[in-house]
Amino acid sequence: MRRRPQDGARSLTLPPCAFLPYHRTARVEPQSSFGVLVKVTGLVRPAGFLSSEDLPVLVEVRVCELRLDSDNKIGLVVLKETDGDRLLRIYIGEAEALAIAYHLESLSVARPLTHDLLCSVLQGLGGSLQRVVITKVEQRTYYAELLLQRNGEIIGLDARPSDSIALALRASADIFVEERLLDAATLEFSQDLDFSPAKDAAETTFGEATFDVQITSAEDLEERLRRLNPEDFGRFKP
Repeated sequence: MRRRPQDGARSLTLPPCAFLPYHRTARVEPQSSFGVLVKVTGLVRPAGFLSSEDLPVLVEVRVCELRLDSDNKIGLVVLKETDGDRLLRIYIGEAEALAIAYHLESLSVARPLTHDLLCSVLQGLGGSLQRVVITKVEQRTYYAELLLQRNGEIIGLDARPSDSIALALRASADIFVEERLLDAATLEFSQDLDFSPAKDAAETTFGEATFDVQITSAEDLEERLRRLNPEDFGRFKP
């Protein structure tokens, strides 16, 4: 039975075409595989895209909180639905958390960071990041997909949520979460959230340590960047 969106949320059933913008809440096909592209109505789309009868609901979210556990070098990003109070917490690497925070604090750098470079490359190739979708969680690990547009083509790429969020913020792209993930991880929105990340997880749902450090200013972020070992960038794998 198809799930109904929350009261007050707008929904849109997308017809089988290659590309349409999402509304706040949109019904779309699960993007399980983007390896093979096929022609549809003159455009290019992933095989199997928008073909299932069981269409999940996507909910637009925004970054509402970012925290760091300096002892364990783990970050936490909290996503909050745009038109509601449901939250999704995702644990990420410290380097990835700082990459997100660097953009949120509008800090300038002499040389481009990795996510800035990726955005520049994509733009230079005539493409754009249209949206990010956090699609599933398996064995405590979240998965996301980037939807790129270039020359009338839609290209879907598997990605980590942390990289996806960092890119979406820089490209001013929308971030969506499948509603079932929000339903499974509903938390009361509070300024004093207490989280416990897993020490061995790059992007997970729960664990052991306690977050008690928040990024509260540009100065705080700069200090953390100074203390971060350059080898930490890239040590967290998908």
